[in-house]
Amino acid sequence: MPHTIGAWLCGVHDADKTVLRSAQDALKLVFPAAEKQRDISKVYQLPIVQYCRDAILRETAQTLSDDRTTTPEDSDAKYNRVIASSIRVITDMLTNLPECEVQKQYQVYGELFAAKSLWDFVSSRDSSVRRAVLRLMCTGLQKNKGRCITVLSIRGLILVYATTPLYVLDICLTIVSNL
Repeated sequence: MPHTIGAWLCGVHDADKTVLRSAQDALKLVFPAAEKQRDISKVYQLPIVQYCRDAILRETAQTLSDDRTTTPEDSDAKYNRVIASSIRVITDMLTNLPECEVQKQYQVYGELFAAKSLWDFVSSRDSSVRRAVLRLMCTGLQKNKGRCITVLSIRGLILVYATTPLYVLDICLTIVSNL
């Protein structure tokens, strides 16, 4: 289970409705009790975060697809779906887990948040990836989940400032000022 749970949760956060529905149905089949579904993130937090970190920091359109059988456009689309869903899973973890649980995996979250490549997605051509990164940043700023989120907020605001419309900055700065 630890080796597949990250990909499974990314399926639950996928933009493709068929993938999303299949992942949700399988999750309900394996974990029929709502209580067990809620505990998945807590019990499997480390493998989930590691999976997402690796997808975000190490995968490319070329490593996710075979260019002999996949068009460059399809490779890019798959890559963007993987990146966006991985970022959404991390955002969901920060939103739903208590801070004490998030802090148990501080090093893995910190590695992800300290990576410039995560914040480079704020200027992605794909709007779902940009939205996912901005939600991650805003969630981190709202929740202020410890020091690793402080890294997120500082790096995020600096990079977002250069590439984001002013209304998004206003929203994020409003969140910061309300902390």
